[in-house]
Amino acid sequence: MILAAAILLLQDDVERYLDGLRAIEEGRPQVALDHARTVLMQDRGRADFWELAGRAYWASGMPREAEAPIERALELDPAHLGALWVRAHVRDAAAAVEDFTRILGLTRDRGPALRGRARAWLALGLTDLAAADAQAAQDEEEKKQRAAIQKEIDRITACIEDDPRSAKLYLQRAEKRLIIGDGPGAARDAARGAELEPKSAEAYVLLARAHALSNAWENAVEAASKAIELEPSAPAHWLQRAGYQLTGGKHKAALADCDRALALDPKALAAWMQRGRVRIVMQDLDGALQDYTEVIRINPRAAPAYVQRAAVRNQKGDPSGAIEDYARAIEIDPASVDAYLGRSASHEKLEKWREALADMDRALEIMPALAKTPHFKSRREGLKKKIEE
Repeated sequence: MILAAAILLLQDDVERYLDGLRAIEEGRPQVALDHARTVLMQDRGRADFWELAGRAYWASGMPREAEAPIERALELDPAHLGALWVRAHVRDAAAAVEDFTRILGLTRDRGPALRGRARAWLALGLTDLAAADAQAAQDEEEKKQRAAIQKEIDRITACIEDDPRSAKLYLQRAEKRLIIGDGPGAARDAARGAELEPKSAEAYVLLARAHALSNAWENAVEAASKAIELEPSAPAHWLQRAGYQLTGGKHKAALADCDRALALDPKALAAWMQRGRVRIVMQDLDGALQDYTEVIRINPRAAPAYVQRAAVRNQKGDPSGAIEDYARAIEIDPASVDAYLGRSASHEKLEKWREALADMDRALEIMPALAKTPHFKSRREGLKKKIEE
């Protein structure tokens, strides 16, 4: 009876802890704080609930109040990952580096800690270390994603062995192989799917994507054309071929495909965006400006359209107009690296060196890996020198 009661009490505490985490995610940190207080009034030796209290204070924008419960959690359990994570976010950058490094030694899921440490390095002005950690985080995430997708590929392969004439299975495997960059494997699967189901436009769409992944643009256009032949009223097929025509240097053909897609669906934002890109390549800047303006008219919150229109305005010698568009893009999407970099270039054209550097620094905060890019480093150093002059 005593053991059963203890198990029930433990289950209640686990549910209370998880409910507290959910409440924090939903913007209700006070609920988590109440749960922590309830448990800690009965047992002050619970590291997980001290951590929950600290996390709730942190989520409430009260980092100083978070410190004491987090330190108590770490006194009870020095390897408490949650407490280390919260402490890394409420301490100064140098201390955060130590905490994130400690986390990296305790967990297999290294991506979040690497990104956190990259931000801390950046705050300390150590851009090379920040870039290295950001790249390592990206590598970790890609490795994790690749392993998960390979597991799916293995599962589908087993299903194909049981049902070797299922076009659907081959197409599913082709799509997974595209995600991990296996163009040849995806092409084989898509071709087999098309062989088993000759009237499947999906098979030719995937085959076109597979050829494009291998930079076989003529083959990609041919496969996309077959998809159009099977489903001529699908704007996406015309748009897909337009992209391959553009990359393959067939600009007029790409423009014609965009026009066809828009004739089928005048509100297709992707088609307006694609036609804008085609017109830029063809040096029709006024036409591109009109296309991006149309996207904005249809969807005033289309941040990429503001970024692209700003780039055109820059090319047309209107950096002030470009800055307005970049600012709107940032307002809609504060994490738009392209918008910050573009606005930086516009400020530079106007010889506003400090504003240009500030935008580059903001882009670097969002994407620390930029620090390893030679062009970015050169521009940033050049702006610093101009400010010092």
